[in-house]
Amino acid sequence: MNGIKRNSNRSKLINSDHIDKLVSGVTGRRDKALFQLMRDTGARSGEVVGMNTDSLEFESHELPDGTMRIGGTVKIYNPKSGKERTICLSTRAVAALTEYLKERGDDGLPALFVTKTGRITSAMILQMIHRTCDQIGVERIGPRQLRDQFAVAFIKGGGSPFVLPQLLGISPSGPFMRKHMSLNCLPVKTSPLSTGLELI
Repeated sequence: MNGIKRNSNRSKLINSDHIDKLVSGVTGRRDKALFQLMRDTGARSGEVVGMNTDSLEFESHELPDGTMRIGGTVKIYNPKSGKERTICLSTRAVAALTEYLKERGDDGLPALFVTKTGRITSAMILQMIHRTCDQIGVERIGPRQLRDQFAVAFIKGGGSPFVLPQLLGISPSGPFMRKHMSLNCLPVKTSPLSTGLELI
């Protein structure tokens, strides 16, 4: 329709510098923790909305030099498939979540991310990301681009294309994986056993 500007960058991949600027520009411990969680797990906004405080598990390990390393995991429930997966958290995500929960205190609410009216919503997450983009003067992105960047960073960091679908809670032959193969983000080869593509 005339007069409607469509988003031509829906499938456009953003680089890690873009994400770094956004993380640095996020204000407030809750939003910073939320951003780090989405960045480091590739979770959908709807999955983040459904997370509770007991979805997190933190643990510490003593390194050979005597220093303590704090790590953790998060359980991610996919409401569409009804399946749950557990993802390891980075040190930076654990730190951001710890600071947020400490500031929040014991309010008795089960939801991990809350507002003054209760559990955060997907619309609120999108508004937060857009607001941060506008504040630091970068192109607007959404949760989908954070998920895309997680996939790209995982593969470029040496992660297996076979493991990626498990981390994202998706089908190995679904549209998400096909999109990244078409954008040359994942290595592919023609399988001699089928007429499709096989990840390598």
